[in-house]
Amino acid sequence: MRHMVDNMGSEKYTIDSLKVKKYGIVRNLNYLKENLIICFKSLSEYKLNLFNSIFEQLIFYFILIIFGKVLISNFGDLIGWSFIDYLLFLIIVDLSTTFTGIFVWDASVQKAIKTGSLNNFLFRPINRIIGFQFHHLNYSGLVDSIMNFIFLFIIVFYYGIVLSNILFGILIFILICFHTIAIDFFIRSLSFISFGLAQTCLDLLLLGSYDISKKFPFGFFEKMKFRFIVFIFSQFFIGSLLIPILLNKEIWNFWLQIYLLVGMFVVFFVCGVLLWRYGLKNYQAFG
Repeated sequence: MRHMVDNMGSEKYTIDSLKVKKYGIVRNLNYLKENLIICFKSLSEYKLNLFNSIFEQLIFYFILIIFGKVLISNFGDLIGWSFIDYLLFLIIVDLSTTFTGIFVWDASVQKAIKTGSLNNFLFRPINRIIGFQFHHLNYSGLVDSIMNFIFLFIIVFYYGIVLSNILFGILIFILICFHTIAIDFFIRSLSFISFGLAQTCLDLLLLGSYDISKKFPFGFFEKMKFRFIVFIFSQFFIGSLLIPILLNKEIWNFWLQIYLLVGMFVVFFVCGVLLWRYGLKNYQAFG
């Protein structure tokens, strides 16, 4: 009889464990939903945040159009792009930057370690990484993304891009965003071993690549030998993969680019998780 009770207890424990695992996903999704609601409320309650973000993005569009006119009028024949091609590229680049920025701009591992606020995520009933990454969603990235999406919709309507290309482009855009978030996650996780190394990589690889893409559209590098060496930058895939899909143009080594996108996501994400595991083993706030 005791053996039967033990077996029943063991079975019940196993079923409960499965339920915890099953509902853990729902719990994390609810956590993300609640933080999105908070992000929206920060805009509705503090309207100056909303107006300031809109104003900054409008200034960005103004500079983008002026600079684009000058660039294309002088180098349009060299890169084989029209002014609208340039706008399409840069709006997608900025959309990928601002959309991923919603989740990563305020996720400073370095700051959390220095202030000891990382403790807040160690005992919550959600995944520690998810809890930290989605705790402070950036409202500026949210506003910029919405405005970029509207601007992009206007350009897509101007091109008359077919629905199948749009849907395929959305799938590739999602892959590019995952790729970008994974790299950002890995770089910020370097703070567990070196603050300076993490900040240097962040400045050079992320912020630097975004600035370069505004000054030198992908067309400048299209015929560069061994151009795949810049696959670490999302701008590479936007110019070499996403734009040709939307415009129904020839794509350079399609499957190679897909493998690079997925492969880099897996590699950087796994390395980031390993850094978190290493860091949390040695982490002690104010210790």
